[in-house]
Amino acid sequence: LIYEGDFKNGKYEGSGKQYSNTGTLIYEGEFKNNAYSGSGKQYDKNGSLIYDGSFADGKYEGSGKRYSGGVLIYDGEFKEGSYSGTGKRYSKDTGSLLYDGEFSGGSYNGQGKLYNDGALIYEGGFKNGKYYREGTFYDMSGNVAGKGQIGDDGKDHGKWRAPELMDSRYADETYSTTNGASDVAAQYAAALAQNYINFGSEDDLKYARALYEFAAKYRTMTYDLAEDS
Repeated sequence: LIYEGDFKNGKYEGSGKQYSNTGTLIYEGEFKNNAYSGSGKQYDKNGSLIYDGSFADGKYEGSGKRYSGGVLIYDGEFKEGSYSGTGKRYSKDTGSLLYDGEFSGGSYNGQGKLYNDGALIYEGGFKNGKYYREGTFYDMSGNVAGKGQIGDDGKDHGKWRAPELMDSRYADETYSTTNGASDVAAQYAAALAQNYINFGSEDDLKYARALYEFAAKYRTMTYDLAEDS
């Protein structure tokens, strides 16, 4: 027995169960045009549950739960078989929460919280599974250990050349009182101040002060501008 359930035009359609060649149940739920579509449960060759949720064209799609060895390892949203959207990831060894936040393409992407043995250790941005942009780090007691911004290695350090030949990091790198960039202005202020200390140029000090005042007054970060563009 390979299949038992509903048919339509000679194809699996509606509710049914599918079995392996050895007779082990590998899927029970809804079918459409011979493929898993709708709500269902998928099992491995040993009969252990590996997925419980929604399917589309045979792939995990929408809300679902993923298991490994009978242990819940992910609870959240899927797209074309991958973790995408909001979800929670758990340790397959201890069952403890590892991550709670946004996913894309199976990786941490967006805003999220990272845990270690159930304790929050980081809250902030992620890109391709790595810390990205603004975030807060915590010690194992839950106290704030530090805050910072983590850039994009490819864009920030991918090229080394004269500043006037550098490509723009973002499409629009013009900043004003209505389009501020505190982080960039503060970095330039620090560089000019250091230049004044080294070489004693009064112009460097004048512009360092102006940039510092700009950064302090118009508090907008470059990543905020990128997200709004």
